[in-house]
Amino acid sequence: MLRRVVAIGLVAAGIHAVSSRPVQAQSFDDLRAGVAAPRDRFRDLSFTLDTGADSNGLPSGLRAAPFHVTARARPYAPLASALVPGSGQIILGQDRFVVYTAVEVFSWWAFAKNRHEQSQQETAFKRIAAGVARAHFTSNPRDTAWSYYEAMRDWQASGYYSKSPTGPIQPETDTSTYNGYHWQLALRTHPTREQALAEYEEVAIRPEFQWSWQDAQFQKDVFVRTTDKRNDAHRASVRDLAIIGANHMLSLIDAFTTVRLELLPTAADGGTGAQLRATVPW
Repeated sequence: MLRRVVAIGLVAAGIHAVSSRPVQAQSFDDLRAGVAAPRDRFRDLSFTLDTGADSNGLPSGLRAAPFHVTARARPYAPLASALVPGSGQIILGQDRFVVYTAVEVFSWWAFAKNRHEQSQQETAFKRIAAGVARAHFTSNPRDTAWSYYEAMRDWQASGYYSKSPTGPIQPETDTSTYNGYHWQLALRTHPTREQALAEYEEVAIRPEFQWSWQDAQFQKDVFVRTTDKRNDAHRASVRDLAIIGANHMLSLIDAFTTVRLELLPTAADGGTGAQLRATVPW
């Protein structure tokens, strides 16, 4: 029982000594060249695993506690950083994990904020479109793609889909309207009227989506400003995702390139164990 208590005390003292006292380390290349690495370039994270026994009969493997805790997690530091930036730096005992964690938290907060702003602005401009520009043509306007609302920004009116309510389609001819412009464009870019009409039927605004900003210039200006705010929020959210991705990548690269593990024999003292040595550029 006494030997177990003594062993536990030695483990605690060893962990504290290793974590609090930096020791000189050498990289693999420096060892091969026989050149000692400058003390200010590396932080030593070396641990010794000895499978023998000391003079008191206690298994010296007790000194291997840091090896079991750190060596198992160390190879996974790059993967941990890729998943959660900063976690690999925590495994490696690097203080800069704070930077990666702060960037990650702030970027996700900014992304959520910008997406919420985008959603709010989309709701606002769709309400203006339904209550003003589309109200004269339908009492139950249906939502549709963003490109439709972009067209509403650029054109005062959609124009009629067909000038005749019955019979064959007679495209809009007023080129100041969306449909009229695209009908003339189709005529200029296709050799036959039939081909131009087929394209017109694909791109023209149909009756259920018809709009007009006539006598509602102020409301259209508000609509345009609201869509601008939506675009700003969308671009900001894309930028936030780019920063998040870059933060994951940088944390991964940091963990991958700054950790170099070596398993070197500890033959100097005649032991039968091994030394796990990691050199970390600071």
